[in-house]
Amino acid sequence: MTQKTTRDAIEKLFLAPETDKGSNAEKLETLRRHMKSRQRELRLTERQARENNRTQSLTLR
Repeated sequence: MTQKTTRDAIEKLFLAPETDKGSNAEKLETLRRHMKSRQRELRLTERQARENNRTQSLTLR
């Protein structure tokens, strides 16, 4: 039982927060979705830049 309780608590840390109730709830959810997609795009861009730097340094040797 304690393992399940601990696991539930840990899983809650990584879940997206529940949608708030109120007039700004939809705006907040849209903002979170937009930020998540921007972070994903940024990670891809950074990964591509690192890969380009690695390939350039290998060709210069």
